Amino acid sequence: MYPMDSMGAVGPAIRQQIRDLIHGLDGDFASVPDALRSASPDGTLLWHLQSLGLVLLCVGVGFVCAFLAKEWLRHLLSGVVSKMPRDRSEKLAFLALRVVVMGVNLAMCAAISFALATLLTDGSHAFQVTFLAVMGAVVEIFIAFIVFMSILSPIDPQYRVLPFSDAEAWRLFGGSIAVIALGVTLIEASFWIVDIGLSRNLHILALLGSTLVTALALASLAIVHRHTVGRIILGSANDAAGGKARLVPRLAARLWHVAVALYFLAAWGVTAINVLLGKKAAIAPVVIPVMLLLSAFLLYGLALLGIDRLARRSARARLMETPGEASMDETGLTLSSRLPAAPRSLKDLAEEAARIAIGVIGAVILLETWNVTGVVGMNPLWRFMDVLIVTFIAYLCWQAIKILIDRRIAEEGVVEAPEPGEEGGAAAASSRLATLLPLFRNILLITVAIIGAMIALSRLGVDVGPLFAGAGVVGLAIGFGAQTLIRDIFSGAFFLIDDAFRKGEYIDLGGVKGTVEKISLRSMQLRHHLGALHTVPFGEIKQLTNYSRDWAMMKLTLRLTYGTDVEKVRRLIKDLGKALQQDPEIGSKFLQPLKSQGVYSMEDSAMLVRVKFMTKPGDQFIIRKRVYQDIRDLFTREGIQFAHREVTVRLAGDESTPNDRKALAGAVLPVIEDQIIDASGPLPSEAR
Repeated sequence: MYPMDSMGAVGPAIRQQIRDLIHGLDGDFASVPDALRSASPDGTLLWHLQSLGLVLLCVGVGFVCAFLAKEWLRHLLSGVVSKMPRDRSEKLAFLALRVVVMGVNLAMCAAISFALATLLTDGSHAFQVTFLAVMGAVVEIFIAFIVFMSILSPIDPQYRVLPFSDAEAWRLFGGSIAVIALGVTLIEASFWIVDIGLSRNLHILALLGSTLVTALALASLAIVHRHTVGRIILGSANDAAGGKARLVPRLAARLWHVAVALYFLAAWGVTAINVLLGKKAAIAPVVIPVMLLLSAFLLYGLALLGIDRLARRSARARLMETPGEASMDETGLTLSSRLPAAPRSLKDLAEEAARIAIGVIGAVILLETWNVTGVVGMNPLWRFMDVLIVTFIAYLCWQAIKILIDRRIAEEGVVEAPEPGEEGGAAAASSRLATLLPLFRNILLITVAIIGAMIALSRLGVDVGPLFAGAGVVGLAIGFGAQTLIRDIFSGAFFLIDDAFRKGEYIDLGGVKGTVEKISLRSMQLRHHLGALHTVPFGEIKQLTNYSRDWAMMKLTLRLTYGTDVEKVRRLIKDLGKALQQDPEIGSKFLQPLKSQGVYSMEDSAMLVRVKFMTKPGDQFIIRKRVYQDIRDLFTREGIQFAHREVTVRLAGDESTPNDRKALAGAVLPVIEDQIIDASGPLPSEAR
């Protein structure tokens, strides 16, 4: 690309260069034999064929030596790598080792070829140019071979990381190597023309043709393999999203080849202009994306290998700290499955960060290749890049905070709701840390978002000083206008600091009661044991009763007849308490055994005997059912009778008529109803 002030001069210069190229081609082609003869060491036209054959001989000897060295290294390292990798880490380790070995082989091949060329030739300029051109093409093709062999692994499918089938891997591998070999050979030949001393116009023509063929071949490769690569893109997006991919990944999987084809056509257009104008690095828009792609795959593979190693080391450390609570899985050591796993881990975040970082670096290099800064100006572009970097760092901090706190919440334990219909119980309450961590997480996330936004605005040139001052004034106004909100927030903070309640505990606020289900900055939600959900602002709490702390005492009242032997009842209850403590199901739940408190009260028709026991909060309702059942069975066996509610009516005379008995029943009914109301509350109107 070109600065705006020079765009007007580009068109005439290109037209003039094309006219000069066309008019000079006849003479350039005619001068080729003389140019080749003048470059020849012996004055013949066949020197280039002899030089090419000698170069190929040197390169062939170098490859044979490198192949023998590779076989020796393979035999030496056969016991180091696993032939059946268990996870991705072992696959990447093998692929990285193979890249190193093949890189050493390539260096050995180049060194041996150079040494032979030095020994067998006189070092003429023509031979040196030919050798460098051929050796450059061989090295570039072999580097592409190494990278695609690692990515697709067509020979060793057990080490393949991407989910290609064998046929797909071979087709994509063969097509990629063929296209790259074609493009590299043509482009190196184009530069060989000018280095050997032929006409610059021929060099320009060859360079235009070679880059056009390379661009069309790369675009065709993308179109031919659009479905294969699209499936991989869609599969990766599904794995990252944990389900169906979003709209952007779906569009990318469907249209990526169109974007690639359009890019290479546009890149060839820019390359043609650069070549005609004699710009340096003229072919960069066509060549650089391929180099970036190969480099990105290598860097990402190394990043994944490092991340997997660190994850395994961290998992081993957790295993040593908590023996018996960790186990091996396909990605290495992880905590026991009894702990609820977080939906995302730091390992996933690190992989995403590596992908984004490599993508951003590649985008910056590509923009520099196109010289975009010369069009839009340096400052706006880099300010925008600064904003992207700040956003990326803020996103990483956001996700890291969320993952770490969510994992700690999961390790603290999951709150189990009380059994429906049971009042005052919470089977298991969260710890104090698990109650406070969600609030800390929200506060930290808001802080990260605000700081990131302020830094981004400052990088865009916005003066954030007035924003802070304005935020202070607005906050003061909100403070005066929202006193209730401030009261709720501060009241909730002090309740939590005092550890008055935790998530999962059963509390009574006077007007409402239930299990603490959710805690926010200004309110909490209580789930009533009958299912109702109450939202209570912290500022409205005047009194709080917590039924889920330390222990719970349960007292049961038994209505027995006046003829019951109280001492016998006491002994029976004591023996029953001992037996319940030995029960395998509920025995461990007792903090104090079941025992009798003696006669609690005397009524007209019964004496009330009270029994009690102590348990952990929430367990008293499970035990209460069993105690009632066992007392009923025990009293039935021992002949102890429960008293029923009754009203005694005495008549003055000896005889009563049916009308008298009917009148007495009508008079007694209100008394019985009053006793029932006193015991259990008002009756519905339809029951009267």
